[in-house]
Amino acid sequence: LYYYFHGKEALFLETLRFESDWLAETMAEVVNVEQPMRDRLIGGMQLFLDQFSKNARGMRLLMRAELWPDEGQPEYDFESLRKRLFDMIDIILEVGVEEGTVRADIDREDAAYALVGIFGERLQQWLRGEALPENFPQRAVDLFLYGVAKEREA
Repeated sequence: LYYYFHGKEALFLETLRFESDWLAETMAEVVNVEQPMRDRLIGGMQLFLDQFSKNARGMRLLMRAELWPDEGQPEYDFESLRKRLFDMIDIILEVGVEEGTVRADIDREDAAYALVGIFGERLQQWLRGEALPENFPQRAVDLFLYGVAKEREA
């Protein structure tokens, strides 16, 4: 083990890098699919959930290291990972603007935070062992796109 890593900190950081790269690569798959925005978002969420179910420990480690770091934990650049993910979400939202499903006047950064919030909160619950609602990706995307308000009168 020490032949490849110079200590447990190096192993820890390499594990975070591996999980971060996997997350960014998975997101890139979603960005590069030629589908309407809504389908990309639903498919992307489902892809993440399928992959997370295969490697829940890796995702749990990544989230815990960022959200609840241990004392003495080596520094890791989570901000770059977040920027890569938000840049990719912005690309998907731009597709929505181009196809007319997302308002052009919307602040896409705020929209990205809203989407990540919906998904991230449920993901944390799921990683703690709580079941996700049936059809979660579709429900989450529809809530994101169509909101909770009654239709406004013109």
